[in-house]
Amino acid sequence: MTAAPIRLLLLEDNESDARHEQGALAEQASGKFAITLQGKGGHGASPFLAKDPVVAAAHIITALQTIVARNVNALDTAVVSVTSVKGGEAFNVIPDSVKMLGTIRTYKP
Repeated sequence: MTAAPIRLLLLEDNESDARHEQGALAEQASGKFAITLQGKGGHGASPFLAKDPVVAAAHIITALQTIVARNVNALDTAVVSVTSVKGGEAFNVIPDSVKMLGTIRTYKP
C-alpha cells in the first residue's frame, strides 16, 4: 500500500475564546497544522527520476502566504505561519518526504 501524496493534520483546533481587550470584547482563534508530502526520493544528479517533495513544499508555502493577503479583509487580523520544514539530511539526495508545521491565528474565528 502506498502512502497518500499529501496528508494534512490539524493538530489543534481551538475553540474561539472571548477576552476583554482595552474595554472591548475580542474573539480569538488559533490552530496548529502539520502537512506531510510523500514523494519519491532520488539522487540530486538525476532529479528527473524523482518526485521531489521539496519543490512541492516550496509551492505550498508560497500559496499559504497568499491566503491572508488575498482572502482576509485588510482591516481584519489573521496570520498563517509555516514554522518548520523538514526533509532529507544529505546535500545531494532528494528526500522521500517533507513535513511542514505551522500555525493559524485570527481574531475572527
